[in-house]
Amino acid sequence: MNIIESEVRPERIPIKTCSQCGWPMPQGPATKCSACRAPEVKVKSDQVGRPITNRERHVVKLVSEGCSNKEIAARLGLTEGTVKIYVSHIYIKLSIENRVQLALWWIRSQSDTISP
Repeated sequence: MNIIESEVRPERIPIKTCSQCGWPMPQGPATKCSACRAPEVKVKSDQVGRPITNRERHVVKLVSEGCSNKEIAARLGLTEGTVKIYVSHIYIKLSIENRVQLALWWIRSQSDTISP
């Protein structure tokens, strides 16, 4: 047994947890984890299921090609913040959660339009 194993016992290490969800978190002044402190995203229910705009289609195409928000902004002449907003709206409208799902949606939508 080395020095570290003999001096540190897991039962003696204080574990701090989030006061809201109980998730383990680093020692410090915060009482809630970052997820619980984050503001809730308010999703407009009227946006879910709505068709995406032509500009949003361009964003989806570039996301599916693997472009970052910064690259998309440069190609479309937008700010990176505007691209982030477009991506967020697209996620809501299509009820998806990440870029991989968005790329898969794009591939499927293209195969639907190409089919005879």
